[in-house]
Amino acid sequence: MKLLRTLLLVLCASFTYAQTTSYYLSAEGKSGSALRSELNGIISGNTAIPYSSTSNTDTWDVLKLSDANSSDPTDVNLIYSGASSNGAQEWNNGTGWTREHVWPQSLGGFSTSNGVGTDVHNLKPAIPSLNSLRSNLEYDFLGTAGNAVNYNGAATGCRYDGSLGVFEPRNDIKGDLARIILYMDLRYEGVGNDPDLSVQENLNSGGTTFGVLSTLLQWHQNDPVDAFESNRNEVIYNYQGNRNPFVDHPELAAHLYGSSTGISWNPSSTGSSTGGACGDLFFSEYGEGSSNNKYLELYNPTDSAISLAGYTLYLSGNGGSYTNTFTSTAVIDSNAVYVITNTSASATILAEADTAMPYPSVAHFNGDDAVILVNGTDTIDVIGVPGVDPGSDWPVGSGSTANNTLVRMIAIDQGSTDWSTGAAEWDVYSSNDWTFLGSHGSACHGAVPPPPTSFTATFRVNTANITVGPNGMYAGGGVLGGANALALTDIGGGIWEGSALLNGSNGGNFAFFNSPAHGSDWGTKEDISGLACADPANYNDRILPSFTQDTTLLFCFATCSIDGTCPAPPATYDVTFKVDMNDYAYSYGTVYVSGDFNGWSGTANPLADADNDGVWTGTYPIGSDSIEFKYTLDDWDTDEGLTPGSSCTKTTNGYTNRFVAITGTTDLAKVCWESCSACPSAPAPTTPCSNLYFSEYGEGSSSNKYLEIYNSSNAPVSLSGYTVYLSGNGGSYTNTFTSSAVIDSNGVFVIANSSADTSVIALSDTTLSYPSIVHFNGDDAVILVHGTDTIDVIGVPGVDPGTDWAVGSGSTANNTLVRMIGITGGSTDWSVGAAQWDVYASNDWTYIGSHSSSCHGATPPPPTSFTVTFRVNTANITVGPNGMYAG
Repeated sequence: MKLLRTLLLVLCASFTYAQTTSYYLSAEGKSGSALRSELNGIISGNTAIPYSSTSNTDTWDVLKLSDANSSDPTDVNLIYSGASSNGAQEWNNGTGWTREHVWPQSLGGFSTSNGVGTDVHNLKPAIPSLNSLRSNLEYDFLGTAGNAVNYNGAATGCRYDGSLGVFEPRNDIKGDLARIILYMDLRYEGVGNDPDLSVQENLNSGGTTFGVLSTLLQWHQNDPVDAFESNRNEVIYNYQGNRNPFVDHPELAAHLYGSSTGISWNPSSTGSSTGGACGDLFFSEYGEGSSNNKYLELYNPTDSAISLAGYTLYLSGNGGSYTNTFTSTAVIDSNAVYVITNTSASATILAEADTAMPYPSVAHFNGDDAVILVNGTDTIDVIGVPGVDPGSDWPVGSGSTANNTLVRMIAIDQGSTDWSTGAAEWDVYSSNDWTFLGSHGSACHGAVPPPPTSFTATFRVNTANITVGPNGMYAGGGVLGGANALALTDIGGGIWEGSALLNGSNGGNFAFFNSPAHGSDWGTKEDISGLACADPANYNDRILPSFTQDTTLLFCFATCSIDGTCPAPPATYDVTFKVDMNDYAYSYGTVYVSGDFNGWSGTANPLADADNDGVWTGTYPIGSDSIEFKYTLDDWDTDEGLTPGSSCTKTTNGYTNRFVAITGTTDLAKVCWESCSACPSAPAPTTPCSNLYFSEYGEGSSSNKYLEIYNSSNAPVSLSGYTVYLSGNGGSYTNTFTSSAVIDSNGVFVIANSSADTSVIALSDTTLSYPSIVHFNGDDAVILVHGTDTIDVIGVPGVDPGTDWAVGSGSTANNTLVRMIGITGGSTDWSVGAAQWDVYASNDWTYIGSHSSSCHGATPPPPTSFTVTFRVNTANITVGPNGMYAG
């Protein structure tokens, strides 16, 4: 290589920045695929620089100029280490520096022959060892994951994880590298011998792809173009003849990959401020407060006073035309502001205002109106999108343009006409907060932006130890919000990942959720209670660590692992659950087992009663050495009320649950609902003519209600130990009756409503005032119980029939029912008992006060109704389409 270093330095000193306006002129006004195609055409056809040459300018030579150290131009800046090296050393048998292909050769299918492999935009000086370490790893966030990259014993700020195929460069070069990758994606589209390079959202997509697009776009925004990168672009342009559009016009990233896709690109007329950085007025504050507390503040970042003559403010209301305007000849001093408000604003605002205008004006706006600052014919700043109605507001940072005060960030040095970019340039304060009104702090005049506090936190959780439900994995709770606040994506290998912008210094809490159905589905939260990583003061959630840069947090579901690995899953044993529901008196759908092993889910583990014997069973694998659980109904519509201190229970934090140790395959004993024991055996069938039962039921008009109990036995029976219950409208046993009265053999006991007819009262043994068991209607069930055994029912307890139950020729509503003479005992099965009654009209009390039973010699009347079968021969006629009838 014979190119003289002195000549290169002279050439470098003579370089001037190209006038890029005409370079990109043919792309102006285009959008989408047309814009991409035109830009590709502009930057294609560049001069191919030899990779290495002993006689001509090669890539070594250009990199010595494009990446020269500003303090010592004989050195080159090294991309990953942050150090510099003597440019003249070049490779020097591995002791000098080498050329890093930012888009790796192996992921582009190219070599170092002239063309894509020698495109200097894609080359950066690097230490050979770090070039080898990076290899062909793709770019993405790693946070604290992976391995730190050190050079000469010091941390470089870079990290890598070979198993994931990821390399994360240090923060101050992330934007530079992102713009190189975007350039390569735009420049090489498979034309001729060029490869078709493609930036993808996913890692390791294969072929000629590179990831991760969303990460690169974020780095592009977080690490903007600086003077070093602009100079590098200019040097390469002077040798290679093409430019990196994303360095010249960073907003193109949004037009080609982001929020401005489909929007025409017009940098000449509607691009950044015509004055450049610190070169023209821009909006510095925007107040959209309550009532008429509205104002706009203009800031002069330049070093000279500026007259407003030639400037115009426009208001675009609700996406409409420019309905109101403002012009003035006032002068704004250097580093000063001009405040425009309306005449009805607060006195505090008016005291700081330079002008106040009556309605209508540019200061009579709402959050869905856009405001525009124009210098001559050039738009130089906007708030919102002119001509677009957003509904109620435009999102801005942590808030929106409605009911907030917006203050331009200190680092912003010019206006923006691309709201997709401009919306990220504001600090948001609450409505009617006018703390900063009347002045503005700007980097143009020495103000220093506060260090950033919000960073992208990537939550990555390993689910190898669980089965993920159908709704997928979420992070939520605490600083994130509801149970489904942050949806995670399955990136393979049981790893789920999602990112959120969070304050890195405020701390807080969060948790992972397995398949939540909605934002309040807290039962799907991982259970880390009792573990070191749980915060018992905040629902046993995880504690969010502090971080000062974009970071990736690695976890394993329901464990304290912080390196993303999961411990080997515990051995599981099949546990069979059995609960006897035969003594449960109310209606229900499905029985479930809910416990700490399923996050207390009300639906995860249903039981079944396949043989309809009232015993519900189910077998599930359990990976714990002990479990707390209880039986529940219909997604926690009802759960067991267990007695503390019972043999099968454990009380924790005031909650009493069943408890069992698991040492192997376990077949739990059948237990009764809300009991540690089996249900009592069903009583033996009652011997005929040996017990009490209902003999008459009166459901008459108004309060004419009564019940009659008959003693069918041969001895007097005391009512002590007997209880009559009322189950109203299918509900619980709302009213009861007990007594110590004695019913003689073949005698009755009549219980009547205290407001019943005097004829009923005269024959009753007791009357009850409201409420009582004799304040019933035809849709209420009554139950006779002896001790704990139900011995007779009228209706079905726990079931609401609507208006009544059918009985014989009538029903339980508006009728008197008398037990048939041949019935010798009660019935607990209403499908049988409903056929045991004679039905009489409402208010017919003929038989009240006594009862005739075959138990004591009464004979049922002979039957008077018989079945008659009609049979007709139709051989002599043709039967019509509707068949034959008798009538």
